[in-house]
Amino acid sequence: MNAPAEHLYVRVDAAARIGLGHFMRCFALGQYWRENQQPVTFVGRYSAALRAELAGEGITAIALGQSQSDSNDLKATLTAIPMGALAVLDGYDFDFAYQDALAAGRRLLVIDDVGHLPAYAGAALLNANLAAEEVRYARAPSRRLLGPAYALLRRPFRQRRRTAAPRRTVARIAVSLGGADAANHTLDVLRALDAAQTDAQVRTIVGPLNPHRSELAEFAAQHPAVTLVEAPQDMAAELCSADLVIASAGSIFFEIAVLGLPSVLLAVADNQLPGGRTAARLEAAVFAGDARRMDLAALAHLLRDVLGDAPRRESIAEKAGKLVDGAGVERVAGVLRTLS
Repeated sequence: MNAPAEHLYVRVDAAARIGLGHFMRCFALGQYWRENQQPVTFVGRYSAALRAELAGEGITAIALGQSQSDSNDLKATLTAIPMGALAVLDGYDFDFAYQDALAAGRRLLVIDDVGHLPAYAGAALLNANLAAEEVRYARAPSRRLLGPAYALLRRPFRQRRRTAAPRRTVARIAVSLGGADAANHTLDVLRALDAAQTDAQVRTIVGPLNPHRSELAEFAAQHPAVTLVEAPQDMAAELCSADLVIASAGSIFFEIAVLGLPSVLLAVADNQLPGGRTAARLEAAVFAGDARRMDLAALAHLLRDVLGDAPRRESIAEKAGKLVDGAGVERVAGVLRTLS
């Protein structure tokens, strides 16, 4: 990015209802922009911990006080992001009218996952998901960044790309069902692992917005092999130390894939179903289905099979690693600089 500094504005929220996925992928983009000495401002609603994380990267934050559905939200956003600015918008609650108003006089990239709106505004559209090419966008910007080549990965994952080949045995399992996990699918997975009678150590990653810490702590106290890791400073290091990752079928899959790790994925929301199915079809992960309709006995049986099949895990890790090269954030940043 050998060009004069340009200010990037990012409109995204993080809350228990919507999780951390939108924020984290935007954070990856903001990180990269700052690495190249470009100013970045996030506009939205964030916890103190997330504001501190932004500040640690030299990213400023403008707090919005109203709820996202409030009619004042758009007005506050338009005030925060100046005319002519380069802007990124990420969130399912931002409808076409909101996008169109923000795009007026600004160079806007809209991030989407499932094509749930009848129309999209802006100068470019980003959908980095595995099933992005299957989404039919009837009305959307002609400039579209589709597929995992544009996956937005944070610095530690870009730096640790492709770890060593998986071990023949599974000594450590990482479990991560999102930064919020309001439905406590994490506890369901831990129960299934217990039923699968694995001898592995289970590192259970509890996100900063998770409201079920006490229940998870109680389970861990009764199961010595289970350790809770709350909001780890280095998520990449946590995943790298695992021989198998059990995770939600969202953006974390790209982080798992770039590290060359085998995984079992569960959809914790409708928008994750296409990605989970596609990952399974590509044999780049095992997809256990919809966590909201999960049969614990069936999940335990599936996990037992995966844990006992080293060649399958090795094949999954190899195929996953070929899907994501870690350069997506650089590609997206390059496109942003060309928007007019």
